[in-house]
This record gives sequence, C-alpha cells and structure tokens, in this order.
Amino acid sequence: MSYCINIILTTPDNRCFRHRFIGAYALWNPGGIGDVSLFWHDMTSLCLSTTSSWTMAGDFNATVASFEHLSGGADTRAQYLKFLSDTNGHDLWSNVEERSRFSDWTCRSSCAASEGNIIDRVVTLHGSMIDSEISVADRHSDWVPYTDHRAIVACIVHAMPNPAQPNG
Repeated sequence: MSYCINIILTTPDNRCFRHRFIGAYALWNPGGIGDVSLFWHDMTSLCLSTTSSWTMAGDFNATVASFEHLSGGADTRAQYLKFLSDTNGHDLWSNVEERSRFSDWTCRSSCAASEGNIIDRVVTLHGSMIDSEISVADRHSDWVPYTDHRAIVACIVHAMPNPAQPNG
C-alpha cells in the first residue's frame, strides 16, 4: 500500500521545484505468503515515473544489514536493496554507521523488550540530496499509536534538480 503526493519545495533564492513524496507500507512476508517483489517492483516504477526528485518513507518491513534485525528477512532485504539500486535511492539509515537493533529499533521485538528491528525507513533520490539525518524518537510518548513502532524523525536537504538530468 502506498500514497503519493507531489509537493512544491522552495529554495533560499525564492525559486521552487516539484518533489514527489511517497508514504508506503510493505506487507510483511513471513514464510513466503504473498509476493514482496511485486510491491518493490511497483515502488520502483512509481519512483522512476517522475521527472522530479522523490522521497519515500514508511514501514518497509525491510532491513539492509544483519545488525538491524534479529534473524530472517533475506528475501525482503534483497528486494529492497534491488529497489535502492534500480532507483538510485539513498536509505537515510545508511548514514548512521553505529545504528543497531539495540538502540535504534523502530519496531519492538517480540522476543526481547530491549531490542527490535530497524524496518521503518526513509529513502530519497541520491542525486537530489545535499544532506540528511535520521533518528528514532525515544521519549516515553513517542510511540505510533496502536502499534509496536517508535516514530522516526528525518531531515533532508534537496538540491534544485537539473532539468537535463531527470531522476538524478
């Protein structure tokens, strides 16, 4: 499931440009029920269909490294990494070298109360990004209501796109 809006971002010199924002939820695929590759194929098509820069955020139910999860998820990880490669996407968590499932988890583990998985993510078009940061909200009240997820906070600075190079 995903939602997409095109927004206008302004620059310090009062120019503006279009940016696509996609909110997404990737179904979890325990034991191969359903085809996760269809979701990532559709997300790839959606990102590549725009001539503007783009950002996608949500519960991707995917990790990029073994230290982001306790076990499993190899198929989903492969699909997500293919998406990043095919779209020239940059996962903001990759900037946080010391991230781990013990401190930066976004979804509580069903096995251990003090750890979880980093599956809530923000990714943006690499060629349009100047700077970015991401963190997990860690105050007592920073839970996403009615879930076992903690909110994430991200900040991205985008460059004005070069019209001669669509999609970065």
